[in-house]
Amino acid sequence: MEDVRRALPLLFFILLPAAASAQSGFAADTFDLAPGSEDLFSCRSGLIVAGRVEAVLGTGWAWHLLGIDRGETTEWVVEQRLGGFASLAYAPLSSLRLGLSFGGAAFQRGRRTDEAGAAASLEAADGDVWLSALWAPLGGGESIFSSAIETSLRLGTAPPSGLTGDSGAGVKLGGILAMHIGWLRVILNLGLVTRQRTVFRDLEIDDGLYYRLGAEISGFGIPLRFFSELTGETRLNSPFSSRPAEIMETLLGVRLDIGEFGIVLGAGAGLLGAKSPTTRVLLLVKWTAGAEKRDAQVE
Repeated sequence: MEDVRRALPLLFFILLPAAASAQSGFAADTFDLAPGSEDLFSCRSGLIVAGRVEAVLGTGWAWHLLGIDRGETTEWVVEQRLGGFASLAYAPLSSLRLGLSFGGAAFQRGRRTDEAGAAASLEAADGDVWLSALWAPLGGGESIFSSAIETSLRLGTAPPSGLTGDSGAGVKLGGILAMHIGWLRVILNLGLVTRQRTVFRDLEIDDGLYYRLGAEISGFGIPLRFFSELTGETRLNSPFSSRPAEIMETLLGVRLDIGEFGIVLGAGAGLLGAKSPTTRVLLLVKWTAGAEKRDAQVE
């Protein structure tokens, strides 16, 4: 694993000089919006339909995202952030979907320390660019039980001053398990994400293990879906051993389907960790074309 981590930045320095130049920033918000039209907020569904094109546009607002405890007061490094997200995916096969996604902060308020050690205000900044591939060796169609593997590559395009992305390049590898019975769909994601080790104040940012659990209720003859989600991450080295380094939050959402479009609105709160916001609100617009949408019921 260490050899892979050392080789990736060199590889992308050769292939993508502008993207893989050395950086020293980190992602203050590690919430990972899912790029698929049938995904929940961060939970990937693993559903693949050959010939389908999927696009997602979204925005989200996070309040009290990253703070430093000063005893009776809190110094807010990122007090609030209004972010944006876009993704495009295509499935050339029933077992493979390729995707491109990126995001950033359109507005944020907080105080950071610049390279000279002086305090500076946070400003709008681009985020990371991700290339992803979703693999379903057993077939990606909807069934009672389904599984898939997601591999993603982070190009390290975010400027360090914006705190909108981790330093350098990185990879993500995860497994997806889903169960769909009638009106209920349950999704579990587990995986590994790599990043350069960064120490910020008393917070250590390094490779992590992520987990996501979501449940969706749909059908009943109405174009609405209701879902809930629990998402989090812990350090790969000594997992669940440092409360500030943990990330855990929960969200509730509703989706309205109108033809090829799905409009998703959700809200949630952080449960644990220095990088879990007090409040998060999300709005997503999802578009699907090129293949029939999934039925509300599974045979």
